[in-house]
Parts: sequence; C-alpha cells; structure tokens
Amino acid sequence: MLIGQRAPDATLRTPDGKTVKLATLMAEQPSVLVFLRGGWCYYCQAQLGQLRQIEAALLQTGYRIIAITGDTPEALKAAPVTDTGYKIYSDVNGEAAQAFGLSYLALAKHFGAPQLLAQWKKTHGDARPWLPVPAVFLAHRSGLIVYEYVNIDYQVRLSGEVLLTAARAYAEPK
Repeated sequence: MLIGQRAPDATLRTPDGKTVKLATLMAEQPSVLVFLRGGWCYYCQAQLGQLRQIEAALLQTGYRIIAITGDTPEALKAAPVTDTGYKIYSDVNGEAAQAFGLSYLALAKHFGAPQLLAQWKKTHGDARPWLPVPAVFLAHRSGLIVYEYVNIDYQVRLSGEVLLTAARAYAEPK
C-alpha cells in the first residue's frame, strides 16, 4: 500500500473466532493499523508495549489502534490479558497481509525441523510458513492511507513518539 491509496478490505477474526471486516472497523474511526508477526515475537511485544504507552494520546488525536497478526484466534485468546483498549485481530490466512502487500514466506529453510513446524501450526494454524512484514499505517475513516511505515528488518520498529507525531500531523479533519 502507498500513501494516498485506499486500504483494501479483508476479513479478520476476533479472539472469540467471530469474523469482522477491516473496512467496517476503519469506517468507525480513523485507525492506526499495526501488522505484527505474532505473539511469540519479542519485537512485536515491545512494539505493543510502546503502543500501550501512547494509546491515550492516540485516542485524543482521533485514532484508534487495530493490531493485526497471523496468530490464530485461539492463540490470541490464550495470550495474557493486557490493560489496553485496543484489540488484536487474527489474520491467520494472511488475507489482510496479502492485500496490503506485506505477506512473505518465512524461514522456509528452518521449517524442516518437526518441532518448529509443530510450534508454527500451534500459533498460526497453517502449515505454510508466512509472515507479514511489520508495518504501521494511518488510515482515515474512508480508508485513505495518510501515513505508512514498513521495514523488512523485523527488529526495527516505528517508535511510539514518531507514530504519535504522525497521528497528530495527519489527524482526520473534524
């Protein structure tokens, strides 16, 4: 996705397994779309911690957080409860990641080891080892992408401070 394009729609699942359309979620409120590799990823957990710290300030700018991961709804449900107002949605089949151009085959050479593939299936429910490139998008209610951060180095994430600055700069007019 590029700035100025409309975010594609995709079907996501809640931890309870209910389906929800991404376009429906975005239409309710300007959104910070955060694509995460999974609950097992240290860097994703650190990013979620930064989001937790700036969540109230993001809400003041009018944005809400929609976190998207390839983890199964069951894996999300088993995750520790956090004190956040935002939800993490399952994109276990990679529909959203593919629509945003973020999906790639991951670690294929490592998944020959049976224990790694078994762990993958436990959290992702899919034998095909794919991951999303970690990314953050700011989208208005219309789905218009006004800011993006995409980095193929999964260890480098957008800082909370930069995200908050971007959210303030690109707040949807009221």
